[in-house]
Amino acid sequence: MGREAEPIYEYFVFNKGEDNPELNYQTIIGKFDEHFVPKGNLIHDCACLHERMQKPCETVEAFVRSLYEFGMTKDEQIQDRMVNGMQDNDVFQKLRLEPDLTLEKAFQLAWQSEQIKKQICHACRLFSEYSETQDAATNEQDKEQWRTSLAEQQETG
Repeated sequence: MGREAEPIYEYFVFNKGEDNPELNYQTIIGKFDEHFVPKGNLIHDCACLHERMQKPCETVEAFVRSLYEFGMTKDEQIQDRMVNGMQDNDVFQKLRLEPDLTLEKAFQLAWQSEQIKKQICHACRLFSEYSETQDAATNEQDKEQWRTSLAEQQETG
């Protein structure tokens, strides 16, 4: 590590119960890590986790992945944030009423709801496009019938 590390090394305290810890590479590296690597602030991390809400247009999968980035490994905490941070109020209500809810089950239910809504949106778009096509065709037929009717009236009248 070099001469710059020597003064820092001199201040390390080693446990007496270990077999010559000063010669154990992992122990020494661990001490340097403790010295240089900043400790996380658990309270801040928890606050950020609990403030995290699903963003508009953010998929359930992306939302849950971002919750794992907080470094929390407890599924219950992530599940709690997922349920309380949902954009979709219907899914939020359904998850809150679900007995024996697990993170996996919460994710499945929210993901399925999201997929169904996407399918419904797609079907509505297709129907709308079809209706517009049909309306245009009907309008052309109506115009043609009107022209024919008008021409017949002019011939008879």
